[in-house]
Amino acid sequence: MVCDVKEPVIIPGLQIEEGHLAVPPEEFISKRPSLVASQLQSVEYGGGGNVVLPAAALGIKTGLVGIIGNDIEGGFFAGGISGYGVNISGLITDDRYRSDVSFIPQDETGNRAPITFCEDAGKHFDFANDVKDRLVIANPKIVQISYSGLFEEGADLDGGRRLAEGISWIKENLESLVMVDTHTYAAEPQRYECLKPSLEVADMFVCSDDEVNLIVPQYNLPTAGNNKKAFLTYLENNFCKGDEARLYAITSPEKTSLLYYHPGDGTKEIEVDNWFHTSKEEGKFFDTTGAGDSWRAGLNSYILNRLDDYKSGKLDVEQAVQMANLTARLYISGRRTEGFRQYNFGGLFKFLTQGRPNADLKTPEGLYQAIDTAIAR
Repeated sequence: MVCDVKEPVIIPGLQIEEGHLAVPPEEFISKRPSLVASQLQSVEYGGGGNVVLPAAALGIKTGLVGIIGNDIEGGFFAGGISGYGVNISGLITDDRYRSDVSFIPQDETGNRAPITFCEDAGKHFDFANDVKDRLVIANPKIVQISYSGLFEEGADLDGGRRLAEGISWIKENLESLVMVDTHTYAAEPQRYECLKPSLEVADMFVCSDDEVNLIVPQYNLPTAGNNKKAFLTYLENNFCKGDEARLYAITSPEKTSLLYYHPGDGTKEIEVDNWFHTSKEEGKFFDTTGAGDSWRAGLNSYILNRLDDYKSGKLDVEQAVQMANLTARLYISGRRTEGFRQYNFGGLFKFLTQGRPNADLKTPEGLYQAIDTAIAR
């Protein structure tokens, strides 16, 4: 549960090192200033917000379970995101911690530092009774856990086995499908060790090719020059077994590589081109923040509408991936859910069933015109 502050913020005394995602020193947390009203106006609902917002736009009944602080940022996150039809009864307000916030620091001269993630409340997330009680009340069909490796003092304790135990509890008591994902730990690849226990029990796992390039050397996997193939082989050999369907995906802007396992059919390795990919030149139309999280929301939404197919090994994986690609593309085409306009899952599904569009989809308007034409048929 993260407030992503888009406008640069001057924070006196903060010294931050260059990195993919900078985390300030622990002692800074207690000194971190609260955001003022003008800064809150630029906030986006990061982390789980980038999952539930696109899902809600598709018409999926969705909610959040997590920890926020009893502060301005936590109240803003909960109050704002509930306005999109998201169930926030699973949010736990804890006076001991501050809400997680990411921002772009700058000094008095205007020079910017890397995106800085001030973590506090989120890293204490654990499957204690209050979390379990909220999950029971929500009674979800699919649970996505974001992100393995961030819950340093909670679910990632005991080398990630605490999180794996929580996933097993969800599956046994709620009979939900569980997806787990991770983060791009460029400066701390050792955090990927916490992921291993979850991979043993989760139904689905999705990561990016950038994350694979960090995971493979951390796991000492033989690559022969192909990290993606090495990781897929590792997943297939270790986790594509048992009496339940499993799905593993590695995403990139251009294509997705998947393993889809069913006990009756074995493991299928599939590669799917992204129909809705935009080049760097065309990327000027988009802020790609949240693309990965919304991709997973699109995949989960498709599976939710095809649960029996997923469990029986008959899921149309290519179509499921294109729904994920399309969801991500629409999410980055406007602020929050504006990019979805009037479209819901049913309309977008009709669009996808007509095959790869022949239209020019490089600009937002080109995509909208193609969707409108398909839905009107």
